[in-house]
Order: sequence, then C-alpha cells, then structure tokens
Amino acid sequence: MPRHIDLSNKLTSERPTITINGVVYKVNDEKSNVLLMNQELKKENVSEMDMVDRVISILLGKKALKEIEAAEYGLSQYMTIFYALVACVNDEDIDVIESRFQQQANK
Repeated sequence: MPRHIDLSNKLTSERPTITINGVVYKVNDEKSNVLLMNQELKKENVSEMDMVDRVISILLGKKALKEIEAAEYGLSQYMTIFYALVACVNDEDIDVIESRFQQQANK
C-alpha cells in the first residue's frame, strides 16, 4: 500500500506578525513575496534605504510602509524593523539576521 503523509497539522494559513508601538502587522510570507524580497536584496545599483523600503512594502504592504515612514524612526530603528521582517520570513531569530547583514556589510 502506498505511503500517505498528512500535512494538515504542519501547514497553516497563519502569518507571522510584528508589533510596532502597539500596532500588529501581518507579514506576508507567501513564496512569491519572499522571492520578490530576495530579488530586492540582490540588486546592486539601489540604495540601502530604497531596498529596505521596497522589502517593507512587499512584506507588509504600502499602507504599513507609509505608517512606518510617518513615525519618523531613526535609521537604527528602521533597520531593526527590516531585520525583524527578514527574521519572520526566514523563521530565524532577529539577532541572527542582524549579525548576518552586518557581516555582509563589513566585507
């Protein structure tokens, strides 16, 4: 008899979330969005801030990006939001992601 594997308990429609100053944002970690994010991360002739804005827009949506921009966070806080999003889609700790990006920047 052929083997049957039930993935019902492993596959959910739940999305990761991040909370910024009491506002909960759902992170759209669908495969197509993660592929778009990866394309943005690989672009070479784009400023870092444009890339971060684009990733935030892809994963949270344009409305969330406008809300985050309106909060006028400092650069380190803005980057922390970016690291949190990448951590969500990769299911990794934010410190691991931040360290990885800092190591790449130092190369």
